[in-house]
Amino acid sequence: SRGFSLCVPTGRTRASKHALQGLRMNGALIFGGSRGIGQATAELLAANGWYVTIADVLEEPGEAIASEIGGSFVRCDVSDPDQIAAAFASTDKKTQLLKLVFNNVGITRYGTVEVLELSDWRTTFAVNVTAQFLSAKSLSLCYARTGVG
Repeated sequence: SRGFSLCVPTGRTRASKHALQGLRMNGALIFGGSRGIGQATAELLAANGWYVTIADVLEEPGEAIASEIGGSFVRCDVSDPDQIAAAFASTDKKTQLLKLVFNNVGITRYGTVEVLELSDWRTTFAVNVTAQFLSAKSLSLCYARTGVG
């Protein structure tokens, strides 16, 4: 099978459920799955036979959603490469075959360049760019190790 990106609408529509029925894969890791689009994606995937791990900084809602869908939760600040690696390791232990990662994270810092601090820039870049790269790299290594992708 081939790796792919998945874009799922926020609502639980009949069409979106139908589109996923043929994709019964073992494991999904959703960064930013504690609310909004990430939560809806976690619920939709779990309803279609996926084992879902939610990785988020929002612990209480993430743990509750993971419990509701029969998945797992791992606290993960994606600005920290070690926490991204830990999220992959945790998911890999639970599913044995990770096939999908949804990078549903992003932050914004508002203000002019005169007001924003370098730390704001670094954090925004770490979450919005570096985390995406590290996640893609980690998934690629999982695919190579398991023969998936």
